[in-house]
Amino acid sequence: MKKIIILIVLGCFSLTNIHCQTHQDSLETYNKINKWAVVKLTIAYMEDLRAWSPEMEIENVKDSFIPEFEDYISLEKKHKHYSELIDLKGFMESLNRNWSGTNKAVFENYMRELVDSISTNDFENIRFVPAKASTHNRTRIIQVLNDKYSSLLPKVVNEDEKIEEEVISPKRVLNSTAIDNSDTSNFGNILVYLALTIAFMLSIFLIFKLLKTKKKIKHIEKSIKRLDTKGLESQNKEFQNTIKSLENTIESLQKENSNLKNQQYIYKHQSETDEIKYSVESEKATVVEFEVSDYQEGNRKLIYFPSPFENNRFANEDVSETEKPSSLYIAEINKNTNRGIISLIETADLSRALNSPNTYLETVCNFENAYNSSVKGIKVVKDGEVVLEGEDWIVKPKIRIKFI
Repeated sequence: MKKIIILIVLGCFSLTNIHCQTHQDSLETYNKINKWAVVKLTIAYMEDLRAWSPEMEIENVKDSFIPEFEDYISLEKKHKHYSELIDLKGFMESLNRNWSGTNKAVFENYMRELVDSISTNDFENIRFVPAKASTHNRTRIIQVLNDKYSSLLPKVVNEDEKIEEEVISPKRVLNSTAIDNSDTSNFGNILVYLALTIAFMLSIFLIFKLLKTKKKIKHIEKSIKRLDTKGLESQNKEFQNTIKSLENTIESLQKENSNLKNQQYIYKHQSETDEIKYSVESEKATVVEFEVSDYQEGNRKLIYFPSPFENNRFANEDVSETEKPSSLYIAEINKNTNRGIISLIETADLSRALNSPNTYLETVCNFENAYNSSVKGIKVVKDGEVVLEGEDWIVKPKIRIKFI
């Protein structure tokens, strides 16, 4: 950092001993070259596009490109050397004969940037780059333009050289006008020196402030590294234990909820069985009592089905004795006959079924009302019956449901 400060100081002092070109000098020099630059860059595009050179013979050019080649050779020879007297209108008319596309796509763009624009005053960074061609000759011409621009700038004169010249040429007569000009120049130099001094002081101030900020950042980083990580680890363990406890609680609640759903379903069908028992003849009532006693003795079980795989059918391999997130149907089955009552689980996640009723519902359910996209739920109107045949559970009759 000390070396950088020393270089800045030396640079500032060296600048105070040099008269730099003014902005006006640079602008005047630029305006002497910019029209020639437009012409040379356009011709360079013609060379890059066709891979031509001024030394080529016309025999080496395809017949379809001979008119273009002849115009290119004519323009290249005419504008080979620098000239301030450039007729851009005549150059554009020459392009319109066989290079009309280049006129629109290249020449006019260079014109807008290098001649018409008031913000461009050098050839270091020419923004426009023609498409569909290499940039070999363009790069070469830009170097030629910059060399010419540098050669036309007023010569930089060192103060020591100026003093030496005045000493060697004592015959020069100083009149009152020269003295006035010298005073004006000295006053301008004083302003320049003052501006450079202020800029130098600001640079020093900013450098020291940057160094101070870096020191603060390093101090903060060291403080962060010294934090007690053991305390953070103990807090992390406490959080993990709390999360595990909550997960166990959630799992227990889910099991209780599943048991409650099973009991609700059992009570529902027991109630229906009791109603049938008291409404039918005594002989049938005896049968119902037998079925209830079967259930009480453990001859019945609850099983759960996901979606049916085809009309009226569930795969036996999809059956589970516990409710799963994918379960949509529940059945109360007699273990001896593998036959029972089946119903839709109204409290299950029915979003899949409502989005695709043809797949999940229509295969084992009859609709009491028409389905529409605004449906929010399903009500079971009447349970169906299911029986195991081979490897499949067959639903007959189907469950009757109503969309709500």
